[in-house]
Amino acid sequence: MFPPRRFAPLLFAGACLGAAAASGGPPEEPPADASPAAPSPADSSPAARPPAEKFVLPIGGEPWKDWAIVNYVDVDPKFRGVRDARGGNYTYDFHEGIDYTLAHFPAMDRGVPVFAAAAGTVVDAVDGHPDRNAGDPDEPGNRPKTPPNLVRIDHPGGVRTAYLHLRKDSILVQPGDRVTAGQKIAEVGSSGRSSDPHLHFEVYKTEGANPQQIAHRGGTLVATLEDPERWWKDPLPYAAEMAGVLDHGVTHQELTEESIRERPTDAVSFASRGPAGGPDRTVRVWARLFGFKKGDRLTFDVLDPRGRSAATQTYTTDDIRYGWWSYELPLPERVDAGRWTVRATRNDQPLFEDEFVVNSRSR
Repeated sequence: MFPPRRFAPLLFAGACLGAAAASGGPPEEPPADASPAAPSPADSSPAARPPAEKFVLPIGGEPWKDWAIVNYVDVDPKFRGVRDARGGNYTYDFHEGIDYTLAHFPAMDRGVPVFAAAAGTVVDAVDGHPDRNAGDPDEPGNRPKTPPNLVRIDHPGGVRTAYLHLRKDSILVQPGDRVTAGQKIAEVGSSGRSSDPHLHFEVYKTEGANPQQIAHRGGTLVATLEDPERWWKDPLPYAAEMAGVLDHGVTHQELTEESIRERPTDAVSFASRGPAGGPDRTVRVWARLFGFKKGDRLTFDVLDPRGRSAATQTYTTDDIRYGWWSYELPLPERVDAGRWTVRATRNDQPLFEDEFVVNSRSR
């Protein structure tokens, strides 16, 4: 049996996503197109006026199935102070938006729509930059050489929204265009300072903002998590209360951060006879996880074609805001041919199920 592999990528605004633990989720940084001036904390005052119409979700797909929220706005004004608007740690220092994060690049390649959150007028649209950036952008070899593709929209009531890291050549609007709530404006990408495919969504208001803030960003930053009912038509649950899996599979491939980002190739079959753990005889199960807490139990049960338990392994996880886990089973010299099953549970509750085929042949 091999040890599990865990990874918590970084997600940055104008950048990627990220969190600071090996199994945790991504923290974000200020957008790559931001000025070097230190960002101001979000205005969490209850007097902050919502837009004339409540926001609709700015991303397509099903929440907690096709994507997960990995970071919110950091409302702590102190350097290295990290706090989201619910008092939790679902953010990172000076993060200025909400990160809706996909499982991997093939999910991005299918085309995940980005929608205008409310009716308004497009004031900025930037396209044409590479959109498959990956890895920690603070590493010299991963530093993006171009800013993110983005769209900014002004809404009635002195509110502006921004949509960053968009897919190259997917933007459908230009400055001056009028848009309606829910209108497709682009697709999710990983352009600019970004480690994984995600939509970084920001909200600003002119109320209480100085001229420099309005000129640079459209106002002061708003943390809509402070009062979701006022800002969102259908508020989502707080991400820290959700946990699950965005994708999973069984593969022959060696599993690495890079292979998970590109989604491992599904295994066709394994040989019933051959050297234990030999070529093509190691079953590798992988899962893109979100929302796991320190102390959670992640269990893999392997059942043979007759439904009998062939192997069981339980791990105790750290915090995994967004990351991956793998389980490897080297097959013995002889195993039964047929359809095998892998069942994964979190704290004894079903998480996912996969199957793999063992053929009656030797390797």
